[in-house]
Amino acid sequence: FFKQKTAYAIMPSLVGSEMCIRDRYYLACNSKKFAAIGSVAGTMIDDSYQNCNALVPTAMINIHGTADSVVLYDGDSYGSTAITDVVNWWKNFNSCFNVDIITNQDESIEQQIYYDDSGNPYVQHVKIYNGEHYWSDKLNFNGKNTSQLIWDFVSQFNLDGTLN
Repeated sequence: FFKQKTAYAIMPSLVGSEMCIRDRYYLACNSKKFAAIGSVAGTMIDDSYQNCNALVPTAMINIHGTADSVVLYDGDSYGSTAITDVVNWWKNFNSCFNVDIITNQDESIEQQIYYDDSGNPYVQHVKIYNGEHYWSDKLNFNGKNTSQLIWDFVSQFNLDGTLN
């Protein structure tokens, strides 16, 4: 049910996912209306990264391939921030310093889950080794496709924090 370049309101004030390639980060940096954001094959533009003014904890999941030739995993000189820097920014902003790292059986996909001191998983990064620039529900990470990974993550949050 998620499609690239389309905004969805799952429930009031819950999440906007997969808007224009980099808008989700800009909105999270400049609005109090997003509890969680999801990014597939996207990154923060350098201006948003350097000037992010996020005011409330905002959960973030990023799914990105290391061989993406459109939005480079390591960033570029045209204004795209490296994925590691994006993850670190949201991890620091949300005070998430505890991490679990899970890999699939052939170690082609790594899931990094960052928790705050209360055990809330506010930041998640799914790193697809040799993955290209695409949204694919053919992705299978421990039995879940891209849409399921995003939904399982964002559905844990509302504007008051976690739902548990």
